[in-house]
Amino acid sequence: MANNNCGESPLVQRFLKYVSIWTTSDDTTGTTPSTARQFDLARYLRDELTAMGLEDVSLDENGYVMATLPANTEGKPVIGFIAHMDTAPDASGENVRPQIIEDYDGGDVLLAGSGDVYASGDVAAASSGVVVRKTGTARLRFGKNDMG
Repeated sequence: MANNNCGESPLVQRFLKYVSIWTTSDDTTGTTPSTARQFDLARYLRDELTAMGLEDVSLDENGYVMATLPANTEGKPVIGFIAHMDTAPDASGENVRPQIIEDYDGGDVLLAGSGDVYASGDVAAASSGVVVRKTGTARLRFGKNDMG
């Protein structure tokens, strides 16, 4: 059953944890990953996958996290999911404090803790009326149906 208060959803809480980990890349280093702090999220994901019971969980020297979720049916192909864990250096990913605004009415948004106000034309709102924003200029959004 879906949780009416999406901010309390385990999926949303997990998402908020992920986006609060500082993973900003540095395109001047020539290394992979480009910053050592990107391993913070990689180690967190490795530990989380292990706790979930996935098999063959590993983290390599380049920050790649791999794991196997065994099939629950015979004869089905194995699939892989690939995603990057860094954020672009255009805006700092340090000290991110995600904020959920439920029942967004289209008006201005006051960012908690910073005092910054984003005018309604600058706010990304999901059609469901839920806005997830990080402190700073980046915006994150998804609808209630995506939150379980």
